[in-house]
Amino acid sequence: MKRRSFLAFLGLAPLAAAGENSELHIEADRFVIRNGSEKDKPLVVSDGVLRMKSAHLGTVNAGVLKSASRTMRMDLAAGTIVITS
Repeated sequence: MKRRSFLAFLGLAPLAAAGENSELHIEADRFVIRNGSEKDKPLVVSDGVLRMKSAHLGTVNAGVLKSASRTMRMDLAAGTIVITS
């Protein structure tokens, strides 16, 4: 089976003509990418939240960064850092 036919079979074939932008839509309650040889889940999207085990990012444009414990908040737009206990 050719690649495009296989992708169409899976419902993943591009919907745009050549030279146009295409999109990939996945509709699921939970989306997981993992290493097939391990049970580890390095990327999970669930309940509208993206969880990654690690990431190598270049430039990040963000407004507010918060720690998981909610004890540290950095407002990048306002230039403030708040640490609470």
